[in-house]
Amino acid sequence: MIMATNNENSTPSIHDPVYQDLKSVSLSINPMTRLAQSELSRSIVNNASHPQYLSRYHGGHRRDNHPYVSGYWYFLINPPERLFGTGDSGNAMNILGSQTIEKARDWMHCTAESFTPPSRTLTKMEVVGMGGMKSNYPVGQEITRTFSVTFREYQELPIFNILQTWTSAMDPNTGTSTLAGSEFIPANYKGSAFVALCKPTIGNRSGSYKQGALTDPTSLRSEDIEQIFYFDGVFPESAPYDSLTSDISTNEGLSIPVSFSFDGFPLLKDSYNVMDQFLMLVQNLKIGSTYEHYIQSIDNATTKDSRNNVGGKLLGTNENSASTGLRSTANGGSSTSTNSGITFA
Repeated sequence: MIMATNNENSTPSIHDPVYQDLKSVSLSINPMTRLAQSELSRSIVNNASHPQYLSRYHGGHRRDNHPYVSGYWYFLINPPERLFGTGDSGNAMNILGSQTIEKARDWMHCTAESFTPPSRTLTKMEVVGMGGMKSNYPVGQEITRTFSVTFREYQELPIFNILQTWTSAMDPNTGTSTLAGSEFIPANYKGSAFVALCKPTIGNRSGSYKQGALTDPTSLRSEDIEQIFYFDGVFPESAPYDSLTSDISTNEGLSIPVSFSFDGFPLLKDSYNVMDQFLMLVQNLKIGSTYEHYIQSIDNATTKDSRNNVGGKLLGTNENSASTGLRSTANGGSSTSTNSGITFA
């Protein structure tokens, strides 16, 4: 997955006006105009190389196109601050008093393993003519207003706790909301999310190397992205209590599938400003290879006499969470991680 780097500059907030207006501005543009201006339409117009007509053969070294490759995708989600709280406000606004919104963003991004987008189907009416001849006409649409993401669970059950916190907007014991009457509004229990489907080119950048690592931290550019989904009005439909099944005859890892509800229809990468806003959010993230992790551990050793400690660092026994975007208390201290992970606000 993507790993975060140091960033002292403020990053864009998904609550900024530019994000609040993202959908309204995009929908104000004629759909055909949006499509005509999109990169997808331009790639079709440019007549990129396609397989042979009869054989479907696409081999050879002069091809200027490549079959789509799945599996390279990235997930950014912004839970509601009212339920999770922020680093600035501590846990004062956090109902459960255990999760913060920064940790929730980082964990849900770094553990997302699979994604299933929603579907859209045109509804039709049928007109019957003489002799039973029928014709069909589109009259509307049906949208499955859910998308699914599967997360890898870890010790202390961070994903389970995050989802339990988010669904705590409704009290499981009473069936009523835990929010006060005036606070029971969508802004306090709904969030938003970006999903980017990419080419397997991310992280391959030209530039100078310093001890095996590219000096240019940028790892995601528009040319790497095949499609983007921007979801608004997002919340998980269930808490995954039933995922915690156990059997003494089986010892396995745990993957938690989650269905998220959303409003309207997702904006795609051809929609106004969607590509730019996503790239702004990930501008300080980069791929972290095992070799870069090794070099970072070596660089953290202050003297040659501390080589024994370096071995501990490589084994993960004496390092902070700089490569994961989480805060840590390494060596028993109360220090802050050297990076801030994904920052929406």
